[in-house]
Amino acid sequence: MEFGFYHVIGNSTSKSKSIVCKGQKMHLSRHSNQYQTLKASYFNKNCTVIDGHLIISYFTNMTDTSAFEFLDTVREITGYLFIIENYNVSLIALRNLYLIRGDDLLDNHLPFSLLIANNYNTTVYLPKLTEISAGPIQIDTSLPSPRSFVSKDMLANNPVCYLQKMNWSDIVVDQTALRKSSNLIFDVCHKVNCYKNAAHCFGPNKEDIQNLTSLECDKSCNGRRCFGAGSGQCCNAECAAGCSGPADTECNACLKFRHGDKCVDSCSKLYIYDQNKKKNIPNPNIIFKSGYECVEKCAEGLLIEGNSCVKQCGEGHAKDDKGVCHQCVGACPKKGLLIEGNSCVKQCGEGHAKDDKGVCHQCVGACPKSCSVADGTILLKDKFEEIFNNCTEIPVSFTIPDVAFQGDPYENVGALSENSLYRLQTVKSIAVINFNSLPVKNLSFLNSLEEIRGAEHK
Repeated sequence: MEFGFYHVIGNSTSKSKSIVCKGQKMHLSRHSNQYQTLKASYFNKNCTVIDGHLIISYFTNMTDTSAFEFLDTVREITGYLFIIENYNVSLIALRNLYLIRGDDLLDNHLPFSLLIANNYNTTVYLPKLTEISAGPIQIDTSLPSPRSFVSKDMLANNPVCYLQKMNWSDIVVDQTALRKSSNLIFDVCHKVNCYKNAAHCFGPNKEDIQNLTSLECDKSCNGRRCFGAGSGQCCNAECAAGCSGPADTECNACLKFRHGDKCVDSCSKLYIYDQNKKKNIPNPNIIFKSGYECVEKCAEGLLIEGNSCVKQCGEGHAKDDKGVCHQCVGACPKKGLLIEGNSCVKQCGEGHAKDDKGVCHQCVGACPKSCSVADGTILLKDKFEEIFNNCTEIPVSFTIPDVAFQGDPYENVGALSENSLYRLQTVKSIAVINFNSLPVKNLSFLNSLEEIRGAEHK
C-alpha cells in the first residue's frame, strides 16, 4: 500500500471544507501491520475526499466496532473501493461515504469501482452511499468453501446480506455497467428484512432505510437526482450523489468542481477582459483546478499548466524552474534544449532524433546521424570512415579529393568506397567531390542525398 499527501481546501464548515488525502495503490497481500498502516495514513486527518483508491482487505478477528471510525469523515472516493477477504470483523463502516467516482479502474480481472467479496462474518455498512458514477460493481455475499461446517442460521444471518436489500439501480449511474457486473451474487442470503418491511435499506434500523434519489424523481428533474419526489425537489445541475435542497451549496458532492461551499461548472478563467485597455489580461485572482476541487495553490509535487494542477506538462509544453508549464513555440523556454514529448532535454533519447525545430521524434528505422569536422576539411579514406561512418547529415563544407577513391599505398591509406556515402541525406554547406581519375559512371551512390544548402556557407 502507498499513501501520501493531504491538503485542506475551503473554510471550516463541514460540507464546504475538503480535506483531500491520497489513496492507495493496488497491493493485495497480507502483512503483520496492515491495520496500523491504514490507520496511520488517515487517523486524525479528517479526510473528506480520498483522491484515488481505498482497499480494506485481509483483516481478521477484529471485535472493536469503532476500529474504522477514522474513515467516518470520508464523503467521496475518486477511484475504487475494495472490501475483500476479511474474516470475523465486527464492523467495516464508511458512515458518510456518498460517492464513488470510479476513475482510473484496473484493466485486469478486477475492473470494478466497488468490489465487496469473500468477507466472512463481517458487517459492511455503507448507509449514505448514493452514487457510483462509473464502472461495474460486484457484491458477493457467498462464504468461503468448504461450507459443511456452516449452519443454516449462520447463512441466514450473514451480516453482509443487508447489501442485498439496497437498490443498486438507484446508486449506479451507468445501468449498462450494473448489468455487466457479476449480477450481485447473494447465494447465501435468506430472510433479511428492513425496518417495518421497507423496500430498501442498508441495515435493520429505521435510520438505515434507503431514500431513492434517482428512480423516484419527478420528470422535471430531467435526469438529475432529487431530495424528494415533488416537482420542486430536484438537485442543482452541479450536484453529484444527491442533495439536501435545490441550491448549489446543498450538494452531497460536486459533479465537476467544488469551490468553497459551492459546486461549480469551472473554477476560474485564465484571462479576464480589461475594459479600459480593451484587451485580455492574466487573471490576478486565478483559482486552479485540482482533481474535483478549486484551489488557490497547487499541492506540492504538482505543476501548473494554465489554470490546472497537473502531474506532468501536456504535449508541446515544458516546465520551467518554478514548476510552471509553458507552450513550446519551436523551442524550449531554456536555450539549447530540445523538446521531447512534454519535456525539455539536452539530447534526444535513444531511438529519437531532432528535426529542424529542435523537436525529438521517434525514428523510423535507423536514426539520422549528424557528423562534423573543421569547416573545409579535405578527407581521405581513413579520416572519412572514422568520422563519417553512417552519417546522414554533414553540417560543414568538405572536400573529398580523387585520391581518396584511389588510395595511397605509400601512406598505407586504402581507397574510399562509394558505399561510404550511401546514407548521406543533407550537406548544410558545400561538398566538393573530385572524380578526375575515378571511373564513376553515375551518382547512384548519392541516392539518399536530398539537399545541399550552399547558401549557409560563409
